[in-house]
Amino acid sequence: MRRLQAKDDVAREEVRQLLADSERLRGELGRARALYDQAQERLRGGDEEVRKAREEGRTPRRAEGKGGACAAGHAPRDHHLEQLVRERHLMELGDVAAARREPPCSSTPGGGGTECARCARRSRRWA
Repeated sequence: MRRLQAKDDVAREEVRQLLADSERLRGELGRARALYDQAQERLRGGDEEVRKAREEGRTPRRAEGKGGACAAGHAPRDHHLEQLVRERHLMELGDVAAARREPPCSSTPGGGGTECARCARRSRRWA
């Protein structure tokens, strides 16, 4: 009889321990679900912000304080900047072509010609 009583006491203690662990795990699960729901809500909010920003980017809108310039008004400015870059590169190519057409300078190895303007300025500066 004592043996059965001892087994019963052990079983009851295990059940109490399991119930306590179960309550602790339920609490942790509840906190984890709350954190998960908060994170999901933040993600949904971010998705909505991205969606709104994309919609705003698709529809031309008037810029505040710009005198009514719209998003489509940037195209002429972009074209102008593109044209400036092309002109700058063409000018650099023109300078290179002009330098190739000039006879070699006397200061360059193998060049028996006259001193170029750049070398003349340099020699006057260092003289």
